[in-house]
Amino acid sequence: MTFIYARSPLPDFCPRMNENFRQIKTLLLGTRPSQTHAAFLSIRFDPAHDTPAVMKHYPSIYDKQPKRQRSFHWQFVVPAAKDLPEVANFLGLVTQSENGQMVHSPSTALIGPDGKDQNWHDRNDWKPSEVSQVMLQLFA
Repeated sequence: MTFIYARSPLPDFCPRMNENFRQIKTLLLGTRPSQTHAAFLSIRFDPAHDTPAVMKHYPSIYDKQPKRQRSFHWQFVVPAAKDLPEVANFLGLVTQSENGQMVHSPSTALIGPDGKDQNWHDRNDWKPSEVSQVMLQLFA
C-alpha cells in the first residue's frame, strides 16, 4: 500500500512509487502464491483533482500486463475528502498543501496475510526486489 496523487511533479515520489509497484508485480509473475495472495493499493489523496475521470485512465499508465498473463489486483482509490485527515493520521501520513500541490511523506506499507504491518517504509529508498522477497516469504 502506498500513497500518491496524479499531479505529482516530483519523479522520485508518486511516479517512483507507481513504478516500484509495477516492478514488484513483474518480479512476482509466475510465483503461484503471489498470484492468489498479492494485492496492491495506491491511495490517492487529492480528491479535488483525482476525480473518477482521472482515476479511470491514470492506472493504465503503470498497470500494464501482457494479455496472456493474469494480472495482480491493483486498486487506485481516493477516500472522501472528509475522511482524508483520519486516513492520513491512522496511517502516519503527513500531508500539506503548498502552492497548489500536495506535499506528502513518501510512505509505503507491506501488510501481511494476517492484516498486520510487516514492513513500513517512511522514505522512498526501498527496492522492489527486496520488497518482493519479503512478500514471497510471507506467502510461504
